[in-house]
Parts: sequence; structure tokens; C-alpha cells
Amino acid sequence: MNKWISVKERLPDTAGYYMVAIDYREELRVSVATYSETDDGLKWYSWHEYENDGATEGITHWMPMPELPEELERTG
Repeated sequence: MNKWISVKERLPDTAGYYMVAIDYREELRVSVATYSETDDGLKWYSWHEYENDGATEGITHWMPMPELPEELERTG
């Protein structure tokens, strides 16, 4: 099982989708964010349209995405 990793401890080594814990406007959220390459290096981006208002700035923890349930795994 994956465990939450503090962004103060370290950030992901590679770009991709990650589960994130967000402290945003005094509300705690769990979401999915993209860690992507930019001209300034790797940076977090929100996966949800409604969070494109800076919600990723409050990311406190992250973890790799969990495995899909076997019945949902796609082939090819």
C-alpha cells in the first residue's frame, strides 16, 4: 500500500498523475494532480477544471496512483 509523502520531504522523481492532499481555503481535499515538465522544471497542475484557480498551490502531500481493480484493467 502507498503512503502519503510530504512535499517538504520530497517531490516525485518523474512526471505523471498523482493523488494529492490539498489544504485549500481552509478546506482539506484529496484530488488527482499532474506533475508535468515546464520551462521552469517540474510543476503541479490540477486535474479538475474547477481547481484551476490555484488549488495546487496548497498541495501538502502526494502519493503514486493506486493500481486499478483487476476487472477495470485494460489490455492493448
